[in-house]
Amino acid sequence: SKGIFYVENLNQKITVLNTLGQRILTAEINSNSSKLDLTEQPTGVYFIEYKLNNKIQYKKIVIQK
Repeated sequence: SKGIFYVENLNQKITVLNTLGQRILTAEINSNSSKLDLTEQPTGVYFIEYKLNNKIQYKKIVIQK
């Protein structure tokens, strides 16, 4: 992606982390589908951190420009 990501079916707080574990963005998702705009971030690998069944999960995303 060039930096636009869609998050679906997560009604909770999510955190976007870079590969160093630094917090890039924290957002409260309160709808069935939300758009994350990471276009200001440089090309690279990032992780979305969220909870599922009371366990912290990570989803890898890649920004390519």
